Amino acid sequence: MISAWSAKRIGWFATVAVLAISVPAAMADFSGFLFEITASGPSGEDTFAVSIDEGEWDGDSYTWTLTESYEFWAGGELLGVLSAEQGATAVAYQTDPVVNLAFSVTAGPNAGGTDFTIKSALLSFPTIAVPEGRASTSFTVTDGLDDDGATLTPLAAPKAYLAQYNGFVPAGTTFTNLIDAIVVDPEDTLGVSAEYPGGGMYEAIGVAVSNMSAQISFTLSPNDLASGTSTFEIIPEPATFVLLAGLALLRRR
Repeated sequence: MISAWSAKRIGWFATVAVLAISVPAAMADFSGFLFEITASGPSGEDTFAVSIDEGEWDGDSYTWTLTESYEFWAGGELLGVLSAEQGATAVAYQTDPVVNLAFSVTAGPNAGGTDFTIKSALLSFPTIAVPEGRASTSFTVTDGLDDDGATLTPLAAPKAYLAQYNGFVPAGTTFTNLIDAIVVDPEDTLGVSAEYPGGGMYEAIGVAVSNMSAQISFTLSPNDLASGTSTFEIIPEPATFVLLAGLALLRRR
């Protein structure tokens, strides 16, 4: 008999779920799962989660790659599927605090569609006293088997992407929300992108920050496909670097 966990890892659609966290390994700390996605419908819900010990270290980089597909089931109903097509699911630490999420899911046949909630871990790091941040994301929605159009509707209003700091999503402080509802014509595909504050610039956060996380949540119409990528980055305000350099110079004298 195949265990429930093993059975759910057998699938046929594509997903990518990337969480890239750029803090030196010795300075970073995780709360929750490295990556977590829940699919739900009238029959119930099912969750796929990745624990921190499923990856591997290489110097200051931590990586994990999905190698087998996964089906979401509840009450005998197929809620949706994600897969390891092209082996693109991964996790990595680098140098500055960044959370990147990428995904690709297909909804099951239920007439009401499927709710998907995708979460990063809560990434904690040494407090940044004067931080700035920026976030960007890009979604693609494709009409699937029914040739009747496709709809992606934000599940946690007002928008589908949520970037937060100083608390684990959705209970932290919101930096930004991105991506409105997406409606696609029959037999078509539509891509939508958004960024904050825009133009590659950073926005002052105004308080000290010590952790960050991101969430993507939406309802996807039956048998249709959605994919996307996102980046949430926090850095010290540039003036902070100038001040630190000045202090270092004074100490030398």
